[in-house]
Amino acid sequence: QRSSTTYLLGFPDYQGDSPTPTQPEDQLPGDWASVTKTTQRFFERPTGKVTPLPGTLKEVETIQAVLRKRNMAVSLLTGDDASEEQLKKISNPAVLHIATHGFFMPDQKLSEAEVIAGKKTQDPLLRSGLLLAGCETSLKGITVGDEEEDGILSAYEAINLFLDNTELVI
Repeated sequence: QRSSTTYLLGFPDYQGDSPTPTQPEDQLPGDWASVTKTTQRFFERPTGKVTPLPGTLKEVETIQAVLRKRNMAVSLLTGDDASEEQLKKISNPAVLHIATHGFFMPDQKLSEAEVIAGKKTQDPLLRSGLLLAGCETSLKGITVGDEEEDGILSAYEAINLFLDNTELVI
């Protein structure tokens, strides 16, 4: 059953907490740290920061104001609340609007051994996605305990979102 609520997710706090690294970037098997090794407009290499998008805050707040004037149910998720965990909790909204960075990593040249080992960067659904709250930690190659969510919603993970009865995803 579809919810009548419109969810607006934007202006994530990319930095989130700054935990102590448990694994140096140069020892990672190439997963998310490889995103930062390719040319990505959202990642500032010298500082290791994801470029903020202040326009996305104005975007979701403007949409919220328009919908509220029409007495429509709206849920606004920004900052720390614009997280992968929160997005995955949303079930069949009327409309889902996400305003953040997206990425697509180019094809990887993998050796036969890497293909056999099943390196996850060979699947395009794992090489594309959205950056959400706390993603900077993962992009820097920092492992944060046993947490499932890394702030990066891959296209593969997006397949499992509960959107079967959603009218529109932006």
